[in-house]
Amino acid sequence: MDRPTPTAQPIEITHHTPFNLNSSANQHSVYIPGTNTIIQPTGPYMPAPPSGAPGFRNEQVEGWQGDKSQRRDDWGGTKLVGRREGTFQVLDDHAADALRLNLPARQRLSNTWTLLFSLDQHGGSLSTFYRLIEAYSKKHPHAGNLLIVKDENDRRFGVYMNEWIKRVEGTYTGSGESWLYKIAGNDLDARAKVFKWTGRNTYFALCESDFISFGGGDGKYGLWVDKVFQNGSSATSPAYANEVLCAQEGSTLEKARFDCMGLEVWATSG
Repeated sequence: MDRPTPTAQPIEITHHTPFNLNSSANQHSVYIPGTNTIIQPTGPYMPAPPSGAPGFRNEQVEGWQGDKSQRRDDWGGTKLVGRREGTFQVLDDHAADALRLNLPARQRLSNTWTLLFSLDQHGGSLSTFYRLIEAYSKKHPHAGNLLIVKDENDRRFGVYMNEWIKRVEGTYTGSGESWLYKIAGNDLDARAKVFKWTGRNTYFALCESDFISFGGGDGKYGLWVDKVFQNGSSATSPAYANEVLCAQEGSTLEKARFDCMGLEVWATSG
């Protein structure tokens, strides 16, 4: 007579956030019920991005995205609100449609984006930039932020953060759902090239009193802009393995400077 199969005992697994790799507690600990045993691996735990979760795939998006054949008709066009008439325009609705393809699913559902900051509309003040973004975030804590820059060559590029952009001196913030991007074309021909998190580090955003920056590592910033929004630079960063955002397509530059002619920040949901 066959012996009954023993009932499987569940194993409770706890872990700390994968975005704080500097934490001394950043290891998996496994407790086996009915015992006093806790299994603690030796050495640091380096998490792999969870497969299937939006923005957490440890892979890059190949090529340009956002041509009309890729856009979801059932979404409807993206509506941009909050920009005063006569304000210098950086983001247009066709570029927004191309970028929207890459948002996390919950953000992608919203077809209305709200202007939080415009260099032309609000002036070249980093303190105003932080204040306006924070004021909106208090009422809409789950809104993502999309920052877009236009340089002296009319090239457009920027960063998406799945949270509000905030000043935290000396500390990186953000999550693996963030990405850098560049835009090509205008109007109906607008396309986006997106550089998602590589998983190599957690240097997503470092925003202080004197500058804003996104994508770090090896002493480089994927995107850096000074406190008066005049000068900026872009370099290939380990965080996103991005191209130099302000360089022309096909360039082999590893770093370049640019003059900031326009800058906007949009909330991608309410």
